[in-house]
Amino acid sequence: MIKEIATFIANKASLTIGDNLFAGHRPQGTIDACDVVLESAGGSVFPELPERADIVFQVLSRAKTYFTARARAWAIYDAIYRNWTYGSAGWTLPLILSDSISACDATDDWTGTALSIDNADYKEGAGSLKDNVVAPVFPPSTSYQTVYDPGGSWDWSDKKNIFFWLQSNRANTAFAWPRLYIYDTLGNYRYWNLTFAAEAWTAQKKLLSTGDGESGTAPNLALIDYIYISFKTADAIAFYKKIDYVRVGIEEYEAMIIEPLASPQYIGQDEKSRYEFSTNYLMKIKRL
Repeated sequence: MIKEIATFIANKASLTIGDNLFAGHRPQGTIDACDVVLESAGGSVFPELPERADIVFQVLSRAKTYFTARARAWAIYDAIYRNWTYGSAGWTLPLILSDSISACDATDDWTGTALSIDNADYKEGAGSLKDNVVAPVFPPSTSYQTVYDPGGSWDWSDKKNIFFWLQSNRANTAFAWPRLYIYDTLGNYRYWNLTFAAEAWTAQKKLLSTGDGESGTAPNLALIDYIYISFKTADAIAFYKKIDYVRVGIEEYEAMIIEPLASPQYIGQDEKSRYEFSTNYLMKIKRL
């Protein structure tokens, strides 16, 4: 999240990441005038709201002279502390999301029964992927798969969750089962059962390391080959499924910078005799 905060500050204060603004630490060298966004003391957590937390981040400003360092710190303070009447910042950051697998804005690399892009009903980007099954077979109970296979493989060994949006005109209880499958390059798989209401977009989040079932050999998350969403029929009534914005990552957050905890404070000179000012800011985050 520290990178996203730095990007926000760069845009608001007209700074350049990697030149005069840095995230997490300041590179060693001859950079005299710069600002660094740092993780500061831990904030408050809410036992009754486990998805919520308040955190604190620090902006450290340095320069060759006292007044240049002070001016840098106050420039960022003024850019963030926008409401002098009510005394708050109140900036909402863009959602902090995971690595995109498919935006679902095109049918490229997808296969299914009758694919199209719905540019009117979607959650992210410019459209959602729709797979329409107008004459499902039953009996016997039949699986209808919507497969994404762009070629090559993915390394998800350092990822925690897979996320995507899903909608159908029928609830999950209308099917023998709706599932998400992932397969590795050796044909090993893992699947998760999916739940959703009819005609409503549902955010799906599944823990990659544990599913509702898998092959005799667990899939190698470093060699994921393809994924698919499968609906198995329990009757012969037509249905569709819509999929949007498939991605993998650790966690996803929405965040708001609430306010500075104090105005910029002079903290002294560093090992290079550069003057430094520090400002702490409060942020509220919510895990999606």
